[in-house]
Amino acid sequence: MSDDFEVEVKKFEARFERFMDKEKDFTQALEKCVRELKEICSELNKMRAEASQSEQKIVELRLRVLKALNNIFLKESEVEHEKSHLLESYGLLLLALEESFKLKQ
Repeated sequence: MSDDFEVEVKKFEARFERFMDKEKDFTQALEKCVRELKEICSELNKMRAEASQSEQKIVELRLRVLKALNNIFLKESEVEHEKSHLLESYGLLLLALEESFKLKQ
């Protein structure tokens, strides 16, 4: 087997591991976001029932929603970035494999 192919296999493995780490972070961030959004729904329902809550509380809750969603966007962008490296590796692996079967002259 060609040294190039072995190098590409190792790069692919490293990229796959980074991708999996980022995907795990993203999944955890999504779970946290869901919990946060449920808490906010609860608080909003309480505020509607009491009708005496200040407008500031509503603004704070809206900000929490936006921060939670922003965090999800950031985590997903990291996953997509690592995914792009995996796609690059797929092609490089195929090329390196084909090159490794070429007869040496």
